[in-house]
Amino acid sequence: MLGGGYQFKPIMGENGPLFSQRIELDFLFPLGSYSPKYAFNPGSNTVTFNPYYAFTAFVTPSLSISARLSYLWNAQNNRPWVGYQDAKSSQAGQAYNINFAIGYTLTPTVTVGLNGYFFKQFTDLKVDHARLPGQKEQVLGVGPGMMVSINENNFFWINYYQETLAENRSKGSKLVIRLDHEF
Repeated sequence: MLGGGYQFKPIMGENGPLFSQRIELDFLFPLGSYSPKYAFNPGSNTVTFNPYYAFTAFVTPSLSISARLSYLWNAQNNRPWVGYQDAKSSQAGQAYNINFAIGYTLTPTVTVGLNGYFFKQFTDLKVDHARLPGQKEQVLGVGPGMMVSINENNFFWINYYQETLAENRSKGSKLVIRLDHEF
């Protein structure tokens, strides 16, 4: 991945920050192994452009609302999956994704809240430049979450998502556990 971003200076109030925002322009390059024999691969054999805009609004010193709005575009794959039967190219449809969270700070180190994501593909998959209708994906996942600030460089997250509104993809529940260390 290669990208660049800009973190705007936060808007401050009497009791701390009121609004924070950033933009980022990311490019993902085909680095993992890829074989057209398999429908699922570590690599994609295509370039992806994935910009986003993110913000956090601090409603009160303890209550915040955050979102990240992303766009997803994939270049053409000139070695498509063999399941497309003698196709010379394929191109995934364009999509947008919204991640969101409402957090309430219980203590200086523990925040709890509701978080989720919504993914929607809004253009069709193309095979040999022809659209394949009926393939657009969509899903909404929502659930509780918690973040623990272990110290100024280490953070722990645990989030649970229940998926719904799924179209042309599986749905279920997900438990995501993440530990971040800032260098």
